[in-house]
Amino acid sequence: MPIFEEKLVSPFAVRFSQDHIRPEFQEGCDIEAAIEQIKTKPGSGDYDIVLVAPFPAIEIIRGHLKGGDEDHWLSLDNRRLYCLQRAAVANLPLRAAVEVEALRAPTQGMRKKVNSSVGGLSVGIGHSWHSLVGRWDWHEAAGGVSENPAAHGLAALDDAKASIHDLQDAPAPPSMLDLFFQNEKAGATSDSSTAEPRSPKSSLGSDSTILDIPNSPLETQQQSSGGWMPDIIGVWEDERANTYSVTIAPDGFWTCWRKNPAGGRRKVALWYDEATDSVSWGDDWSCWADASDIRKDGTMVSWFAGRDAAKRKPRFQWWSVQSKKVVSKPSQRSKNNNKTLDA
Repeated sequence: MPIFEEKLVSPFAVRFSQDHIRPEFQEGCDIEAAIEQIKTKPGSGDYDIVLVAPFPAIEIIRGHLKGGDEDHWLSLDNRRLYCLQRAAVANLPLRAAVEVEALRAPTQGMRKKVNSSVGGLSVGIGHSWHSLVGRWDWHEAAGGVSENPAAHGLAALDDAKASIHDLQDAPAPPSMLDLFFQNEKAGATSDSSTAEPRSPKSSLGSDSTILDIPNSPLETQQQSSGGWMPDIIGVWEDERANTYSVTIAPDGFWTCWRKNPAGGRRKVALWYDEATDSVSWGDDWSCWADASDIRKDGTMVSWFAGRDAAKRKPRFQWWSVQSKKVVSKPSQRSKNNNKTLDA
């Protein structure tokens, strides 16, 4: 059983767990740049739209803040929450939701991170508490209840949902067959001249395309254009010690299970788009990888933001766990040989 559930919630219903955030992410990416890359897709139920961010889903827990006796939804990823709240305000009066990982059994260490002294309703921005350059409060940015009653009402509604099971389930990723029929209905056609990476949805525009979907790992690798689907099956690790287990799926895409150091797991589909020779993270191109680069160096995968067609800076990178093991073995033998010579 997973220790979290993928849910939808209004970002306004999630509170900050700390008093201040830094203006950039750990890998050096500017927060403002990340906000500009947040996209939207149609919502469902109480939500008009769902925000699609260039970073992983935020983790939330149910609990109370310092000095408070009421439980609320609290974020363990405060910089990401800030970005999402900014994007939600920018899309008002539409009611926005975000996909979150709602933790079933947060550890005591996670709860110790909850130390906001302002009720989690606002957050300071700066490299330290003593050098803040601003403060964010979505209530001020969105205006009062009279200006945006839907946003305030939705935030109150989600905040009152005391159990993970009360939150709306996040939609499951569409299957290849679903994507095909979506494009048949829209009359979409493939356009190999597109300069930027495109969603795999746009690559499924004809009967011949779906008939060519491979059903075995061997057939999956060979492409009609003479190219080859890159080999990313195996276990990978990023610089933050997250691991990614990648397997081939029967419908011609990869299934990737991401596991963080705390044990949280999340599944995502990775798609190969032959027209652009690229690999998409999910079906929305929030991140993408150049397949030709993977073929040149099968020990590393660089993931770029969806809008970074020029590959200016990777958002994050994978390194093959197997390749690390191979490198470590000869170094150990060399060490043993040196001991023998010294003797």
